[in-house]
Amino acid sequence: MAHSLAALQGFLSVAIGLGAALSLNPSTSTMHPASDCVEHQAVDQNSKSAVEEGAQKKIVSTLSKTFVIPSDVARSVREFVLLSEIGAIAILQQDSDRYLIRVLEIESGKLSDPIGTVTGLRIDAPPLLQAGGDGRSVLVRAAYGEPLYVYDVKEKKLRFTLPPEAATLPFNNPTFIGNEIVTFRPPDQLQRWSSSDGKSLGDIRVRLDSPVSTIVPVGNTATEIILLAVADIEKDTGKALRVNVATGDIVGRVEGLPNGPLATVGSGSAFAIGRIKSNEWNEIELVRVPELTRHTSTRLSSRIASMQQAISKDGRRLSALDWMTGEIVTWDTTSGGLLFRVSPSIGGCLKFSMSPDGATILAFTGAMEDGSLRPSQFELYTVK
Repeated sequence: MAHSLAALQGFLSVAIGLGAALSLNPSTSTMHPASDCVEHQAVDQNSKSAVEEGAQKKIVSTLSKTFVIPSDVARSVREFVLLSEIGAIAILQQDSDRYLIRVLEIESGKLSDPIGTVTGLRIDAPPLLQAGGDGRSVLVRAAYGEPLYVYDVKEKKLRFTLPPEAATLPFNNPTFIGNEIVTFRPPDQLQRWSSSDGKSLGDIRVRLDSPVSTIVPVGNTATEIILLAVADIEKDTGKALRVNVATGDIVGRVEGLPNGPLATVGSGSAFAIGRIKSNEWNEIELVRVPELTRHTSTRLSSRIASMQQAISKDGRRLSALDWMTGEIVTWDTTSGGLLFRVSPSIGGCLKFSMSPDGATILAFTGAMEDGSLRPSQFELYTVK
């Protein structure tokens, strides 16, 4: 776990540094949606068509809308998530010692006033903004060990709050499974909460032989989850444990995985786990669930930010941010082949979010000014 902690701390320092860079005098601008859907080549020489030969067919990403946002908002955006089912973007904006939750409506381009406030901001811990399982809600946390807030983005209101003990690990994000929210409380307790009203559904003990770093869901019903655990600290390897949520029994496992802080999942179809190889490179391995079969042929290496990844709902596409080029790279998880790259129309991408079906990618972009990448807009891409 010591290696995993050190790895995460390295990336947190990068994230904190990035946050500082975002505060450097961005230019004043107004928000507006693009009047028409525009292909990359039709914009200008810097806005390119991202066409690559995929595993079976050519995949094209097209810039469909651009939202230029006010400079005071742009420089303080910390997290955001695309909620394509309701046509909205949930934004977490830092305001002094608190966070504000705002909603950007994709159709109109209107940015709402804050729909909620979250306190408990910590410099050494990143905030959490996570989409709910219903496609219309988000879960917000200022830092681990702080309360968890569930907001209905469509109705623009707070639904309920979970207590601080539901978020006590720095790597351990809550997991939506069916109609439940599952959290892990050290050393061995699974906590279950109703995703409709936040009521506790009871705790389950899991028999573990090593510390747990994070949890990911399996399937679309609240029956099983995956616990990622440290297996061998000296060799820096980890394992995945398949656990029955109702009984706490371990019903499957896979050993020898990279013991990194990276873990992401596509609605129970697959998850990726990565190892930091240097300051620029990561090694990513895809694991299929629920069988926990490893696809070593899809081991991918790229200059990516390990905390900036997304997997489509069917587990067939893995996207990651290349910090060297500012592009979003997407692979076919079955063949390991490169599908396409999304190249922002200006500067580079700072963060991105992807719809569950992988058909829409939202990039938060900015232009280079005086040696710094200054955020200014959201760019919405459709993938076909």
